[in-house]
Amino acid sequence: MTPFCRRITLAGLAYGLTTSLLLTSTPALAWGPIGHRMIAETAAILVHRDSAPDSRDSKARNAKKVWWGNLFNRHRFELGYYAFVPDAIFRHEADQLEPPTHYFDVDLALGQKISELRDTPETFQKLVKLSPPDLSKLTSTAKKAGTVPWRVQEFHDLALQELKPIQKVKGGYQPGQSDPQGASKINQTLFLMGVMAHYTGDSTMPYHATLDYNGWDTDQAGIHFFFESDCVNALEPGLSEQVLKLAFEKKKDWLKAWNATSLTPLQLVLKVLIDSAVQVPELARVDREKVVLKPSKKGTKAFAERRDADQACEAFRPLLTQQLAKGAVLTAALWERIDSSPEAQKIDVSEAKDLQFSDLKANPKYISPSP
Repeated sequence: MTPFCRRITLAGLAYGLTTSLLLTSTPALAWGPIGHRMIAETAAILVHRDSAPDSRDSKARNAKKVWWGNLFNRHRFELGYYAFVPDAIFRHEADQLEPPTHYFDVDLALGQKISELRDTPETFQKLVKLSPPDLSKLTSTAKKAGTVPWRVQEFHDLALQELKPIQKVKGGYQPGQSDPQGASKINQTLFLMGVMAHYTGDSTMPYHATLDYNGWDTDQAGIHFFFESDCVNALEPGLSEQVLKLAFEKKKDWLKAWNATSLTPLQLVLKVLIDSAVQVPELARVDREKVVLKPSKKGTKAFAERRDADQACEAFRPLLTQQLAKGAVLTAALWERIDSSPEAQKIDVSEAKDLQFSDLKANPKYISPSP
């Protein structure tokens, strides 16, 4: 019996799954529009700040790193918009295909209770063995855990494919489709990277990493949306500045802890998902002790009653700031992989110093997940 099957047959957890499926078909939207925008814009600023010349690199590569950093910085708004496209547009166009690409239930995949989960090398290695790069090799049972790591890998690879044929980019301020062989492909790459930021952001939302994604089993129904959206809204303005500050302070430490440079995008997201999943018990504790006024009841559709967000969400500020900052750091790290790739570094940008697009892809076509 695989860990996936064993996970489902555990009586209490099976009840939780059944209850969850009865009450709602898919997890709530992660982070909401403000949270996803915050992650993408913070990531763009991180890349921009990191693009300063480095003595270890050649002058040519330094120049291109600076060019990419400036490009991200000039398109922070667009990247923030694209980061919400999967919730705002994709879900409505493919309500069966899209939802599983937003989460990965670490506890379900490993066959463990969330309270027993530990972020250890052994946990990661076990999860990697259960997660082959080829999504088609997953069993139907395994796919129930979700597919967000593969979705991130997919958009990473699509961005590289878009860059591959580009030899030279020209132009300053221009429409996105003005140069089909050059700038328009850069524009499409920014779109793909912005959309990827949605899924990397999902990976740092703790309740996108656990089977009990809305607190049904702990009598805390409604915690998902309250934490990721109501509290983000309540704490902003102000929250984004704290997220940016923490991301700057902790970027090197987090990337080192994740062993980021030695992992594929898929593996890195798996690592971060474990990190997210182990935050669930603490998040639930804070909610239970400082936010919930009246617990929910299993088997009903009623959410727990909570204090008003304007007062209650201050208790969540440290966790919110941390997880949003981790989302930005993860996103920036994968963007920097793309802009430092051979596909990006070969492009002649000498005549595109101030490239900026005057439009955005407001209603893009759906990009189906890999089979």
